[in-house]
Amino acid sequence: MKEKVSLTSLFPGSVGTNFFVLIFGIVLAVCAFSAQISDTPASLLAGFGSSMFLAGFLGLINVKVLSEEVHKTTIQPIEDAKLLAEIHTAGITGVTRNRNIAKIKLISSINNENEEIVIVGSSLKGLIGVGQNPVGDNMQVRNALINALKRGTKVKILMTNPEVAHHRATQEGRNQGDIEEEILKNLISIIMLKNEIKSDKLEIQLYKGTPTIFMVCTSNFMMINPYPYYSTAFGSFSFMIRGNSVMHKGYYESHYQNAWGDTNLSQAIEDNIVKAKFQVTEFIDGTNQHGENIIPTDAKKNELRDLLTKI
Repeated sequence: MKEKVSLTSLFPGSVGTNFFVLIFGIVLAVCAFSAQISDTPASLLAGFGSSMFLAGFLGLINVKVLSEEVHKTTIQPIEDAKLLAEIHTAGITGVTRNRNIAKIKLISSINNENEEIVIVGSSLKGLIGVGQNPVGDNMQVRNALINALKRGTKVKILMTNPEVAHHRATQEGRNQGDIEEEILKNLISIIMLKNEIKSDKLEIQLYKGTPTIFMVCTSNFMMINPYPYYSTAFGSFSFMIRGNSVMHKGYYESHYQNAWGDTNLSQAIEDNIVKAKFQVTEFIDGTNQHGENIIPTDAKKNELRDLLTKI
């Protein structure tokens, strides 16, 4: 309502001016008929008063109509500008329909990072593929991470503990053990990579909770990808975040830093390769929170054990 009132003052002949003209016209017309003057001056006075009344009346209508029209055409752009300002302040620089579209910026950011890269997800299938034979964008991301490690950049990976991964299976329409198998295959692949390049910059932890958001973070860029119920993060909207923004700092602290430092829920994979392989073996042969086998079949267990022997 305040916008409409203020808009009326922008037009020639404000509400007050037009109202004054209208009243003054009435006064002149009344005086013309009541005053004791000759017919000719009275006619002139009445005509002048009527003209002023009509001008004031039309002026009020004009201001009202114009203010309404301008209000309609300007209020949406004003609200859009306000929304854009809020988005910019928060740190959002882009939105994509799925994670694949965001990978170009993500790879560029990884290639330019020399301090730290943080990855939070379940199996990382949508980021680096599964196992040793990724293709397409997944291979590009994997190669970018390898190059980052070789130049001394820290890479911190927080994956879902296989003991709790079954909580996402039903919603995503996955078979029992599928997500757990992907987690363990990529865990083996990452341990194998760590052993091959002899890097002490690569750290892995397993978190006892299914992630709510997939996240990759560098010092100047962050991609967050929410996990909707009954859908996958990979196929859902992704948001690009500017480094050192409010959102960048907030998600880095709450979604990575606090979870990484929680020794009750996070389990670190040992740097020692023998100990790391033993940890993976325990998961292969272990059970989840409901006492069910993490890997449901002997065939899949043997496949994972064979992969371990290649390290």
